[in-house]
Amino acid sequence: MRVLIFVDDVLNATFGVPLELSVQHLADGDSVDLVVCRGALFACPSNSRHDSLACRLCRSRLDSALSAPALSGVRVHEVTFTEEDLKFDEPVFRRSMISKVRGRWSEFGIRCRLVCGDCTH
Repeated sequence: MRVLIFVDDVLNATFGVPLELSVQHLADGDSVDLVVCRGALFACPSNSRHDSLACRLCRSRLDSALSAPALSGVRVHEVTFTEEDLKFDEPVFRRSMISKVRGRWSEFGIRCRLVCGDCTH
């Protein structure tokens, strides 16, 4: 089975939960993909104000955890945005993000149907 896990809340006590799940799935012979943020998100549960010091601490803790031998079999995907993604013309932004999300999720064999405003994607 292919498993996708979004790792958030790195600075809180619950950070170990997605890592433990990853190790268990790897032990079961599953393929594990982790989606992580390395400062691209403007807010997260650990850092709602996008403080640069908190982002650096988060990245350091994440890098340290991902270097553990037990997680050597996971594939890591970073959340990224382009300049085009950050333009906030709402209908265009929605369509752009929906197509990106659909494209990324389809890599994992996940189908989704998204409805926004006056259009169905």
